[in-house]
Parts: sequence; C-alpha cells; structure tokens
Amino acid sequence: MAVASMKLVNIAGPLDRLDEIIDLTGSSGVFQPEDAMTFFSNNKNFSPILQEDLFRPLLSALENALPENCTFSTPAVEDAMNYSTMKEKTEAFLSEISERNCRTEQLQKKILEIDTSLQKLEHFIGLNLDMKEICACKYTSVRFGRIPTRCMERMDSFGKNTNIFAFKCTEDNEFTYGVFFSPKSDSGEMDRILSGFYFERIYVPNTGQTIENAYENLLQQKETCVEELKENNHALQDFWKERKDGVSELRRQIQAQISYYELKKHAVQYGEGQKAFLLVGWVPAWEGRHLLKTLSGMKGIDCNIESAENEIEHNPPSHLKNLRCFKPFEFFVDMYGLPTYGEFDPTPFVAITYTLLFGIMFGDVGQGLILSLIGWLMWKLKKMKLGRVLIPCGISSACFGLIYGSVFGLEEVLNPLYKSLFGWEEKPVDVMAPATTNMIIYLSIALGVVLIAVALLLNIISCIRRKNLPVLLFSANGLPGLLFYSALVGGLVCQIRLQIPVMQPLYILFLIVLPLLLMFLQEPLANLITRKKEKIQWGNYLAQSFFELFETLLSFATNTMSFLRVGAFVLVHAGMMMVGFTLAEMVPSAFGVIIVAFWNGLVIALEGLLVGIQVLRLEFYEMFSRFFEGGGRPFTPSVLKK
Repeated sequence: MAVASMKLVNIAGPLDRLDEIIDLTGSSGVFQPEDAMTFFSNNKNFSPILQEDLFRPLLSALENALPENCTFSTPAVEDAMNYSTMKEKTEAFLSEISERNCRTEQLQKKILEIDTSLQKLEHFIGLNLDMKEICACKYTSVRFGRIPTRCMERMDSFGKNTNIFAFKCTEDNEFTYGVFFSPKSDSGEMDRILSGFYFERIYVPNTGQTIENAYENLLQQKETCVEELKENNHALQDFWKERKDGVSELRRQIQAQISYYELKKHAVQYGEGQKAFLLVGWVPAWEGRHLLKTLSGMKGIDCNIESAENEIEHNPPSHLKNLRCFKPFEFFVDMYGLPTYGEFDPTPFVAITYTLLFGIMFGDVGQGLILSLIGWLMWKLKKMKLGRVLIPCGISSACFGLIYGSVFGLEEVLNPLYKSLFGWEEKPVDVMAPATTNMIIYLSIALGVVLIAVALLLNIISCIRRKNLPVLLFSANGLPGLLFYSALVGGLVCQIRLQIPVMQPLYILFLIVLPLLLMFLQEPLANLITRKKEKIQWGNYLAQSFFELFETLLSFATNTMSFLRVGAFVLVHAGMMMVGFTLAEMVPSAFGVIIVAFWNGLVIALEGLLVGIQVLRLEFYEMFSRFFEGGGRPFTPSVLKK
C-alpha cells in the first residue's frame, strides 16, 4: 500500500454560514484545516476570524476547581450556551466551591499548627511546670530545647562549674530534650555555652497552665477540628453530587466551543465588508469522498477541490493506508519519520523483512509461540504497540524453528515428526553441523545483497513517481548504484564461485566504471539536466567527490557485511541453548528441569531483545537510508466535540 491520496479543499461562502461549515467538516473526522492565509500570495484583503480563545481559560479554571478523580456523566444537551452564560455559570460555581475549599484549607492549617505544638510539648511532659509562673520569673532565664545525646554528658560535667541548671525530659538515639535555667544576668553566657554544645531551642507557647494541661487541651482542639473537617468534606461531596450534572454539561459545552475555535482560527474573512469566509484543509480522496460530495452540492457555498500533487510546496500531510497485517509495523515507520507526500510508504517492506529476519535469527518453535503470547498480552492488557509487532515475529520464529528442528532448545524432539511426514531421518537444517555453518554465513550475505538491491529498486520507483531525475540517474541510490552493486556482486560470484569468466573489459567498463563515473559527476550532470546554472569550483569538487565516492563504496561493503549478524545470531541462539542443557546435565534431573526452564526464559528475554534491536538496525541503517527520507507530517483531522 502507499500514502493515501489527498485533496486540498477551498471552501468559501457567507460569514453567517461559517458555523454550518465548521459543524460539517469537524463532524466528518476527515478534515485537517490549514491556515488559509498561507495559501494566497496576496493576503491583504484577508483577516483572521478569531483573535482570542475566550473559552480555554474558563475550562482551565473549572477543571482546577473540581475534585480529584471525578467522573463526568453525559446528560442530554439542552440549549446551547453563549460565552456570557458560560462565564456567569463558571464564576458562580467557582465562588460556591471556593468558600467550601477555603474552610477546608483553614481547618487543615489549624490541625497542622496543633500537631506542631503537640510535638514540642510532648518532650516536656512530666515536669509539671506552670508556664505562666515560669514566664513571670524576674531573676531567672529559661530555655526549652534539645542537645545531641553525645554532647549531653560533656554538658553535665561542664555545667557543674557554671550557673546553668539542666533538667532532662526525654531522650532518644540522637537528642536529649530538657529545660535549662540560669540567672537573668547570665542569660547571654548560657546561650553562648549552649550553642557550643549544638543546642536547638524549642519555643513552647505560653498557655498560662501546666504543660500537661496544655497538651490535653491541644488534643481536644485537634479532635474538634478533625470532626469539623470530616463534616466539611461530607458537605463538599453532597455539594458536588448536587452540581455534578450541571457542571458536566457546562464543561462539555465549553469543550465543544474550544473545538469550534480550533477549526475557526484557521479560517479568514474577506470581501466587501469582510462578510465572506474562506476555509482551507486537506481531505483523503477516498475516505473523504462523502464530505467532498456534500460540500460540492451545497448551495451558496463555493467549494474548490484540487489534487495535492499540485500543492507539494505546502507539504500535504501523510495518511498511511495499509493492510491490517501490516499496520502494526507503522510503529517503526513513525519512529524513523513519516514519508513525505508522494514518497514510498515502507510499511509493507518493513513488515515482511522485519518478520522474516527476526524469524531467521530467533528460530525456535516453543520460544516463538511464547513470544507471540507475550506480545498478545502486551497489546491486550497495556495497549503497547510493540506487542502487536511481537505477535507475527513470534509466529515467524516458530516457523523457522520447524526448519531448525528446535523446540525450547531441544534439537531432536521433532525428528519423529519429520520421519512420519516426509520420511526424513533428521531435521532439515542442523544449525550446529560444521557444513551448515558456512552455508548459513553465505546465505546471510546473499540475503543482504538481495535486500539492499530491493531497497535501491524501491528508491528508483520512488524517484520515477516523484520525477526526481537527478537522483534517479546519478545517485548512488539510483540506477547507477543498483547497476554497479548488482554487476560487482554478480560478477564476483560468477568469477570466483561459479568459475564463469564474466569480468571482461567491456563488462567492467560499462557496468562498473561507467556507473562510478556518473556518481562521481553527479552534481554537474544534475545541473545540466535541470538547467541550473551554478558555478562549480572544480578543484574543491573533485576532491570532495572523490571522498564521497570512496564513502559510497565503503558503505556498500559495510552494509553487505552487516547482514553477517543474521547468520551469527542463528549460531548464537543454538549455542546459548546448548550451554543451558550442558548446565542442566551437571546437576540432578529435578534441578536440571528448573535450569532448562529458567534458561529458556532468559534466552527469550535477552536474545529476543537483542534480535529485535539488531533487525531494527538493519532496517534503519542498511535499507531505509537507501530509499526513504521521512520528514512527513501526520494527517491529524479535527474532531468537533458535540
């Protein structure tokens, strides 16, 4: 499949019919609006429809005032509200709920203050001190506070030689709490000495009673505040239940107006007295056919429909249309970048090659089926897009596992099946056999050559569709690159492996040297066919082009060699399972089963992740870079909330 064909729709009509058009296009779900003023070179006679979004601040203020985790009902829509009505109802609701919230905040603040006072007093309970009498002392200074326990012993011995008297109250692992007295005349000296022992002063409120009585009174005050807070919360819940439907309806109508605004802000007004509107947007040719037909048949509305190919400079959005089996792999295309309009959609190519390569590198019947199950659960339970990709990859792994004869690492368990069905004595491919190892390496390289050639061919098709002749005729990813790569690889295989002497002078000259020369002179030849007059500094150009050509040749070699990882992971997978069974044989059979099960889980998690990353690397670097640019923007139609 490919990027869906798009149509550019220009809608013009009387300003009083704008809401009707907004309702029609927004409800269709296939209309993506664009800024109308950007489509006209002379826009002096156009002016924006809306200057300010008045409704979004209302919605923000309303939702900030609502309780957490609140759910909304969907009452039937009655009469539509205008802005002044919405503002009036929003302000009335905010005023009512703010009074109740304010009382809640006051109570919570008071409870916090009481808790702070309780924490201070609880360390001095048991002294039976009357705070009123202590504070009335004329000749004695008093300090409540705490000293690190490690310093308290030194404080005791030091205090014997001073006029400081200490009364210990409570003690924990870190601090000792107490009351310290000294004559009024020595208060400064006491503060200096205490600070030397890391004293932290605690200010105990003057309650005019004993500390014990003050503590009990504070506990009673806290209980009263807690009860009042509960009653206030219940009142808030009742208030919310009473207002819920009204607030829900108000919220929905504000959201509807915001969605109208999102569409309206793209329109402009023009004409005599600015009494006409103009709205421009993109519509998929197939999915939007009903909308296009409706717009074309509306009386009093001028609808001009143009092909997106005529408006490439405005960067039409890319709307991917793929078969259901390919859709999960749009996730990888989005990661790399959407194709620009008219560019080849690589999703089917990715779906086929990624599934194929993953299955080859991770071939095991049991582990593949487990991987598919994990992917299915990831999608069903968490809606993870990667889960949908794992389902076909796991099935591909199971299919190649039948070829390798591997079920959870057991290499001989399917031999009776092969014998009964096909009369074979053993599995089709023994991965660990010495003769098979070389075959796997050669086939990996051959697979890489084929996929790189297909990528080059896809780029050639894309260049033909987009009429990009310079890239088609002179680029390393165009016809010269495909001709050079296929001729070089095919010639070497025929010459070395098949002993067919094809590397003759004419073959080398026309199929290898000539494509290299076209790639070397790409810029001047491109300027020639596009009739672009650009002065070239030949000294700099020849040096730069030489290194670019060298990099191109190097990239062909490295891209081909990168596919060795396909064969390497086939061997690594079999080797890892062999290690697991070797460990299992070293312990009693009961523990051996546990080791095999654990090892299979480890291989599924670790190697499944590594294979997925390595295949994605092959897709992005070895194939995508040759035929796919990306840089497109997604098709995001406006949805009008009713």
